[in-house]
Amino acid sequence: QRVDILGKRARLDSEDWLSVTYYLLLPYRDVDSGNILEVNNQSEVLFGLPRKDIIGKTPAYLSPDYQPDGSRSEDLVKEKMANVAHRGGETFYWQHKHASGAQIPCLVQTSKLPILGSELFIGFVTEISEQKEVL
Repeated sequence: QRVDILGKRARLDSEDWLSVTYYLLLPYRDVDSGNILEVNNQSEVLFGLPRKDIIGKTPAYLSPDYQPDGSRSEDLVKEKMANVAHRGGETFYWQHKHASGAQIPCLVQTSKLPILGSELFIGFVTEISEQKEVL
Protein backbone atom coordinates (compact mmCIF):
# COMPACT_ATOMS: atom_id res chain seq x y z
CA GLN A 1 0.00 0.00 0.00
CA ARG A 2 1.32 3.47 -0.90
CA VAL A 3 0.40 6.43 1.23
CA ASP A 4 1.30 10.09 1.40
CA ILE A 5 2.76 11.15 4.76
CA LEU A 6 3.74 14.80 5.06
CA GLY A 7 4.00 15.11 1.29
CA LYS A 8 6.27 12.08 0.84
CA ARG A 9 5.22 8.93 -0.94
CA ALA A 10 6.02 5.79 1.00
CA ARG A 11 5.17 2.11 0.87
CA LEU A 12 3.91 0.95 4.23
CA ASP A 13 3.18 -2.63 5.14
CA SER A 14 0.89 -3.40 8.05
CA GLU A 15 3.89 -4.16 10.29
CA ASP A 16 5.26 -0.67 9.59
CA TRP A 17 2.09 0.87 10.99
CA LEU A 18 2.66 -1.05 14.22
CA SER A 19 5.93 0.82 14.84
CA VAL A 20 4.60 4.32 14.10
CA THR A 21 3.33 6.32 17.04
CA TYR A 22 0.99 9.17 16.34
CA TYR A 23 -1.30 11.58 18.03
CA LEU A 24 -3.96 13.78 16.54
CA LEU A 25 -4.61 17.10 18.23
CA LEU A 26 -6.45 20.34 18.05
CA PRO A 27 -4.51 23.49 17.10
CA TYR A 28 -3.89 26.01 19.88
CA ARG A 29 -6.61 28.60 19.47
CA ASP A 30 -7.83 28.96 23.03
CA VAL A 31 -7.23 27.47 26.46
CA ASP A 32 -9.07 24.27 25.62
CA SER A 33 -7.13 23.48 22.46
CA GLY A 34 -3.90 21.66 21.84
CA ASN A 35 -5.44 18.59 23.41
CA ILE A 36 -4.85 15.14 21.99
CA LEU A 37 -7.96 13.77 20.26
CA GLU A 38 -6.75 10.33 19.22
CA VAL A 39 -3.72 8.06 19.48
CA ASN A 40 -2.84 4.64 18.14
CA ASN A 41 -2.00 1.54 20.20
CA GLN A 42 1.73 2.18 19.81
CA SER A 43 1.28 5.43 21.74
CA GLU A 44 0.17 3.42 24.75
CA VAL A 45 3.39 1.41 24.52
CA LEU A 46 5.66 4.42 24.01
CA PHE A 47 4.21 6.46 26.87
CA GLY A 48 3.31 3.55 29.17
CA LEU A 49 -0.21 4.89 29.61
CA PRO A 50 -3.63 3.62 28.55
CA ARG A 51 -5.31 5.55 25.75
CA LYS A 52 -7.82 7.06 28.20
CA ASP A 53 -4.96 8.72 30.12
CA ILE A 54 -3.51 10.26 26.93
CA ILE A 55 -6.68 11.53 25.22
CA GLY A 56 -7.51 15.08 26.31
CA LYS A 57 -3.96 15.87 27.43
CA THR A 58 -1.42 18.03 25.62
CA PRO A 59 1.95 16.82 24.31
CA ALA A 60 3.54 18.73 27.22
CA TYR A 61 1.81 16.30 29.60
CA LEU A 62 3.71 13.49 27.86
CA SER A 63 7.02 15.34 28.23
CA PRO A 64 9.42 16.19 31.04
CA ASP A 65 9.01 19.69 32.48
CA TYR A 66 12.10 20.85 30.59
CA GLN A 67 13.64 19.90 27.26
CA PRO A 68 17.41 19.23 26.99
CA ASP A 69 18.08 22.85 25.97
CA GLY A 70 16.54 24.08 29.26
CA SER A 71 13.30 25.34 27.68
CA ARG A 72 10.00 24.55 29.36
CA SER A 73 8.20 21.82 27.44
CA GLU A 74 4.87 23.59 27.83
CA ASP A 75 6.23 26.75 26.20
CA LEU A 76 7.95 24.83 23.39
CA VAL A 77 4.78 22.85 22.60
CA LYS A 78 2.94 26.11 22.02
CA GLU A 79 5.80 27.41 19.89
CA LYS A 80 5.95 24.23 17.80
CA MET A 81 2.19 24.26 17.26
CA ALA A 82 2.34 27.90 16.16
CA ASN A 83 5.03 26.90 13.67
CA VAL A 84 2.84 24.12 12.30
CA ALA A 85 -0.10 26.53 11.98
CA HIS A 86 2.09 29.04 10.13
CA ARG A 87 4.28 26.72 8.01
CA GLY A 88 2.04 23.67 7.61
CA GLY A 89 4.44 21.28 9.33
CA GLU A 90 7.71 20.86 11.12
CA THR A 91 10.16 18.11 12.08
CA PHE A 92 12.12 18.36 15.32
CA TYR A 93 13.78 16.42 18.12
CA TRP A 94 11.81 16.13 21.35
CA GLN A 95 12.11 14.48 24.75
CA HIS A 96 8.93 12.67 25.69
CA LYS A 97 8.39 10.95 29.01
CA HIS A 98 7.30 7.38 29.81
CA ALA A 99 4.91 6.86 32.73
CA SER A 100 7.88 5.37 34.63
CA GLY A 101 9.61 8.75 34.41
CA ALA A 102 12.18 7.58 31.86
CA GLN A 103 12.92 10.17 29.21
CA ILE A 104 12.41 9.09 25.60
CA PRO A 105 14.36 10.85 22.83
CA CYS A 106 12.10 11.21 19.80
CA LEU A 107 11.90 12.65 16.33
CA VAL A 108 8.53 14.33 15.81
CA GLN A 109 7.05 15.10 12.39
CA THR A 110 4.03 17.36 12.49
CA SER A 111 1.60 18.49 9.86
CA LYS A 112 -1.74 20.20 9.42
CA LEU A 113 -4.45 17.72 8.59
CA PRO A 114 -7.59 19.24 7.04
CA ILE A 115 -10.56 16.98 7.75
CA LEU A 116 -14.16 17.80 6.83
CA GLY A 117 -13.59 21.54 6.86
CA SER A 118 -11.71 21.49 10.17
CA GLU A 119 -8.00 21.86 10.65
CA LEU A 120 -6.30 19.39 12.97
CA PHE A 121 -2.65 18.70 13.62
CA ILE A 122 -1.06 15.28 13.50
CA GLY A 123 2.23 14.31 15.07
CA PHE A 124 4.19 11.23 14.06
CA VAL A 125 6.60 10.30 16.83
CA THR A 126 9.62 8.06 16.29
CA GLU A 127 11.52 6.90 19.36
CA ILE A 128 15.22 7.29 18.52
CA SER A 129 17.08 5.96 21.59
CA GLU A 130 19.02 3.42 19.55
CA GLN A 131 19.95 5.94 16.86
CA LYS A 132 21.18 8.44 19.48
CA GLU A 133 23.40 5.76 21.05
CA VAL A 134 25.11 5.22 17.69
CA LEU A 135 25.75 8.95 17.33
